[in-house]
Amino acid sequence: MDNQRGRKPAARLPAPDAGAIQVLERQPPPERLSASERAAWAEVVDGMPAEWFSGPSIALLEQYCGHVASARRIAAWIALAESEGLGGGGASLDEYERLLRLRERETRAVASLATKMRISQQATINQRGNPAVARGSKPWEC
Repeated sequence: MDNQRGRKPAARLPAPDAGAIQVLERQPPPERLSASERAAWAEVVDGMPAEWFSGPSIALLEQYCGHVASARRIAAWIALAESEGLGGGGASLDEYERLLRLRERETRAVASLATKMRISQQATINQRGNPAVARGSKPWEC
């Protein structure tokens, strides 16, 4: 036992247990996802802690990625319609409005799923703009 008061020199501190470090694998995308859905999957999974997605949340994440891919396709169609001009060779006003409604529907679905999985900015940042701390965890364990 060391009776020395104050801070201990690093040489006297016990070495950390090398076996205590746990490597967590990130959830790989299911094979059935398209390339654009896999890209959305990678963006989400790589942006969250490795253990964030498991079990029941995987089905929600799959749906989220599908909606993100659809929203991106619709956005590309809207951009094409706008660049070609409405009417005269481009999309008709009715087609353009239909695309805008589709975009709104996909945006609502994406926002709802993101909130439910707690991956939206609203779910990860508190009212002061600071990262939200999980209930029961210590601030230094974020």
